[in-house]
Amino acid sequence: MEGDLWEWEEYDARAQDEYDRGAFDEALQTLHEGLALHPGSPELWVSLGYTQLAREAYAWAREAFVRALGLEEDHEEALVGLGDVLLKLGERARAFRCFGRVLELGFGSDPDLLLAMARALYREELYERAVNLYRMALGAAEAAAGASTDHVPSDERIRVGADGVPTAGDVTVAEAAAELAYALYQMDGAERALPLLEGALARHPDHHEARVFYGNLLYDRGDYERALEEFERVPPDRMWDPLAVWRAVELLRGFRGLPPDADAIEPLMRQLEILTEEPAPEERLLAEIEAAADPGSAGASVPDRNQLDLFVLERGRPEARNPGVHVVRARDGKLYAGDWAAIVQAMRDDSTDPNVSIFDYMRDAARVVRSLTGMSVPDDDPERFLRASARAGILRIER
Repeated sequence: MEGDLWEWEEYDARAQDEYDRGAFDEALQTLHEGLALHPGSPELWVSLGYTQLAREAYAWAREAFVRALGLEEDHEEALVGLGDVLLKLGERARAFRCFGRVLELGFGSDPDLLLAMARALYREELYERAVNLYRMALGAAEAAAGASTDHVPSDERIRVGADGVPTAGDVTVAEAAAELAYALYQMDGAERALPLLEGALARHPDHHEARVFYGNLLYDRGDYERALEEFERVPPDRMWDPLAVWRAVELLRGFRGLPPDADAIEPLMRQLEILTEEPAPEERLLAEIEAAADPGSAGASVPDRNQLDLFVLERGRPEARNPGVHVVRARDGKLYAGDWAAIVQAMRDDSTDPNVSIFDYMRDAARVVRSLTGMSVPDDDPERFLRASARAGILRIER
């Protein structure tokens, strides 16, 4: 490549294409080449910052964003990126100031910047602040899409597009609405999340992530037929939540009466195998070595792949890391899916005393099993408790 003939825009465009393909190292090389020729380009420094952020090289990302702001003090994308990095590094007050400066500069009507800030806050579990920015993003996206809905609360504004075909504006509105729903759910706002998800899907019917989450909420409300309808509208290879996949299988067998080897169930089971596949021993060893070498990792530990958040933080996004899923059938035929602790918690919630702690529930249940069967059941560990209960014939572990 004759790099000396390229303007900074060409380097930036090429790096953006590489970034979008996930080729971060290639993007990094392109940006370094561009900056060697155009060191005064804040845009290249910003792109470098986001590329380093994607590589989780937070110190280098921070330096890149600072360099960009040194060239252009109020560069809005650099401020957003620096705020994101500062949140990762635990410097919340400085991060909030960066985001506040973006709003002071008049970018409160830019849905993309608002969504970027809201997502950064959401990832750090700062849900109240995230909700505020998601609401602003939703309003801005609707305004940009031409929605005249200023007279109603933003949580109720989503409407079906005129021709049913989502425009770019519709997609942005749907993303903002769905992500606002995710944040509200984290704040015990499931009832407020439902209409937002319905509106998002009306705008963008192929928003599979939102549809899976919507199906999960319907399932939790006991609306099983509607939940199955939503799950069936998502291609199996686009269902990234193992719990949703299990629920779809359960409902297909329960409501449709399908046998385990039915054609409709086979692709779901194949997808579940992909999502729950354990890493090869050498991959796990490499992960442990990398974690131990990363001083920023908490305790240099590897995430336990048997930990399943009942609703994965990104709500089924591909970034979620293959959690393990277990399925337990109670004596009344009800299925429970999730990690061992989540299953015990769900069983406790369905018990006559859902307010006790999980350990109190296991202790009391173990006493009942012992009195009925004479078998001792451990009450200090969810997995041991469930496996012993299965040996006693109280339940069946199907996976």
